[in-house]
Amino acid sequence: MTLQTIGVQGSTNEASVAEEFRRLARYLTGVEASDYQISKYIRFHRLDALAPAGVFERFLDTAAAFGPLGLRLADAYSGTFCRAAPLQRKLMATVAILECSPPGFEIFDTPRGEARWAYLRLATASVSGLLALAVAAMLFAPVHIGVRLAGRVSQ
Repeated sequence: MTLQTIGVQGSTNEASVAEEFRRLARYLTGVEASDYQISKYIRFHRLDALAPAGVFERFLDTAAAFGPLGLRLADAYSGTFCRAAPLQRKLMATVAILECSPPGFEIFDTPRGEARWAYLRLATASVSGLLALAVAAMLFAPVHIGVRLAGRVSQ
């Protein structure tokens, strides 16, 4: 099954949206997205205006496009300081699509490893998230503050 047979027309914009979904799906689950999931994400893009409205939101989207590390840092920063950023809505839409269709739902529903190691996995994930947030804050906060200050000066 291809995107054309599902009813999604191929265009440059839709190709970039499809690639964005593949990148987000790999980041969240580690697996490749199916054509069905991609078509749902493209349809979501048609319904919701997800274009970054401001300079800093565009900066976050650009950073997220720089591989898994850029996406991790942009996610950590926007999830803490810019909750309404389009990147966060894209990630939430991706989670929703992945958990409602195979193979994504299997990853979300299947317990990982033994229960006795759950606290260690949780602690490791917490430390990893805090480190990502610290690095993201060092990199993104100056830009965020600069954009805000520039906006106040120009008004």
